Amino acid sequence: MDKEIVIDINQVGGAQGMHFDDFSLGFLGRQKITRASEILFNEDTQLWDIWIPGGHESCVTGFSGYDEARSFEVQWLQECRKQGVEPLSVEGDQIVQSLIV
Repeated sequence: MDKEIVIDINQVGGAQGMHFDDFSLGFLGRQKITRASEILFNEDTQLWDIWIPGGHESCVTGFSGYDEARSFEVQWLQECRKQGVEPLSVEGDQIVQSLIV
């Protein structure tokens, strides 16, 4: 497995991290799995966009394929978690820009 696993553990022992089928976090206790973002097909552009719930527009747009968008999504959200920033923040946008280059 080449994936980097980033897990946050809060002061009361709650854990959060990206879900990977080949590395279950079930050993930490009962799991609740929700999507941190959505990858949606944009019918106007005919490309894939990444949306974060609570945002009013696409956060990152223009992926030619779903798998490309998913790979970028994982890199972006993992890096935000490592740096302790919200994806919809200025810092989160700076991470997007650094990954695009």
